[in-house]
Parts: sequence; structure tokens; C-alpha cells
Amino acid sequence: MALPTSGQISLNDIKNEFGGSSSNIYISNYYRGGSYVPNTSVNNSIPTSGTVYFSYYYGGTNQQVWSPTINNATWGGFKSNDTYTGYKSSVLGSYYGGSMSDYTIDFLSNLRVRGIWHQRLYANDNTTVTSNKVFFVTDSTSNSGWYRFVINGNSYYRTSMTFAAYNTNYSGWSITGNSPFAGGSDVFYLYDS
Repeated sequence: MALPTSGQISLNDIKNEFGGSSSNIYISNYYRGGSYVPNTSVNNSIPTSGTVYFSYYYGGTNQQVWSPTINNATWGGFKSNDTYTGYKSSVLGSYYGGSMSDYTIDFLSNLRVRGIWHQRLYANDNTTVTSNKVFFVTDSTSNSGWYRFVINGNSYYRTSMTFAAYNTNYSGWSITGNSPFAGGSDVFYLYDS
């Protein structure tokens, strides 16, 4: 659970969020990137050294969060009504587009993301939808290491998604559902717990 985004925060609140000894509690123990505070983008307001104010800890969390911006593209597929939206790398084959501000997940040993997209595919009649899914694809990995991701308030839980190893190079998760992308660019939040 993250610290509040406004109001009073005590040193004990900070210790309860980030952990640490119950005796000898000092604010200097809670620099970003130190023993207790993860060096993640959600904690960017917490300094790595120097003067510290409790207000710097607003919204801080011990949870590992990776949050790049997806520069969405929309592109067609094999059939005239097929659509893809989001980011999909060209290494995954035909029908790709978009980009991201960061492609490596720091809390997963810099695992590289190859795509976060929605696809809506049609049957040969070009009117019957055969696939309406959200995909998240990385370099080859196991079905672990992250808990959920969020795009525009839509949460997707790893344990509710279908996992597949596409070959020895890539792994991915998919789930049936409508597109979470708003267009333009969207922030993607990946949580470890």
C-alpha cells in the first residue's frame, strides 16, 4: 500500500511502508535507492541524498512499479477490418507499430518488452470477430515476476491471463477484452505485487 498523496506523514508511516528496524529510525535510512526505498519512477520525488522533507514521500511505495509511456499506433492486419492498437515490435512478425519510452523492466532483471497491444481480428466474412484480446509480450521468461498491469484504469492480473511461450525467444500473456488504449499515448503501469 502506498503512502498518502497529501496530509501528514510520520517517520513511523515511512518505516511501515518501506520496512526497517523498529529502533534507531532515521529519515536518512530512507533515501531512494538505499536499503529500503526502491529506486523506481513512482518514488522519484524521494531524493537519493541530501535534505529530505516528509512531503517528498507523498505517494511513495515499497511496491516495484515500472511505468513507461506507450506511444500508440493503430494498424491493420491480414483482413481489411483487422485492427491492432498499442505497441508491437517488428521482431514479432508482420503487423506491428507504436513505440515505448522504455523497453526494459528494471525490477525483472531488465527483461525486454516486445509488445503491449490490443488486437481485433475477423473471420473470412470480415464481420465476425474471432479475436478481441489484449497482449503483453516479453523476451523469454517464466510465468512469474509481476502481479498486474494497468492501462487507463483497466487492470489485468497475471493469474487471470493465458501464458504462452511463443518460441525460445518470447513469452507472453493474453486475455479477451476490449482495447484499454485511449489513443495518442498511454502510461503502462506494471506492478510486482
